[in-house]
Amino acid sequence: MINFTHIFQDCWNFMRNQQKITLQFTALFFVTSIFTVFFTQPSQIQALELSETMPASSMDNLQISKYLIMLGLLQVLLKIFISAWGTATIHQLSQHFQAQLSHSFTIAAKRLLGLVLINILISIPLGIGASEILVSTMTHKSPSVFSLIAVALGIFVFVRLNLLNVHYLIHNQSFNQSLRTMWQSGIKRTQHLFLYTLISYIALPLLLRQFSLWVGNNLLMEILITAIISLADVFLLIFTYRFYTIFMQQKEQ
Repeated sequence: MINFTHIFQDCWNFMRNQQKITLQFTALFFVTSIFTVFFTQPSQIQALELSETMPASSMDNLQISKYLIMLGLLQVLLKIFISAWGTATIHQLSQHFQAQLSHSFTIAAKRLLGLVLINILISIPLGIGASEILVSTMTHKSPSVFSLIAVALGIFVFVRLNLLNVHYLIHNQSFNQSLRTMWQSGIKRTQHLFLYTLISYIALPLLLRQFSLWVGNNLLMEILITAIISLADVFLLIFTYRFYTIFMQQKEQ
């Protein structure tokens, strides 16, 4: 059985012992978030003004929507890359090598395309089911059996493969080899992966959301929340790497 309390303690110790690396990647996540807010907020205000004075189908509104979508995709791509860079650096340090950000940067850059494909692969089934349910809700219809099956299958695939990006990044394996290895590693061990997914994608985000609601809504607090979320992103990278390491070690025993 994987001891999550022990993993949390390991993550905290890592952050204390590697304060410089922790702060560097926290700053990278923070700057990315601020960059996105800085460029999207004026466009959102402009879109709101246009919707009040012009038809919703106007060309200007369409251009703004495309711009916001492109910025959103850019933010996702940047976050994937920074996460990969951080994970490669954490792997270096965990292997008792001196952290070389240029080397881990190169590793992340070389694996970026594969990591993007992995994120698309594990998100498509869940996305299809969720979009079907969303359309049904908007049209006031009951979700179809297909959409419910797609959501269930999507959750299963996401849980089973959400460590694939770590394995693919730190091992010199092809996409197909990594996919096969991680799928086989999850056989009869899905409960561990489910607990990891629950903590990483539900419990921690909900905790941060509750904290953001509690501290209020003004510029200073928003900056503080963004900094805390950026630090949590780094913690999650360490947590994911440590969980992956223990998960794979137990498989070999």
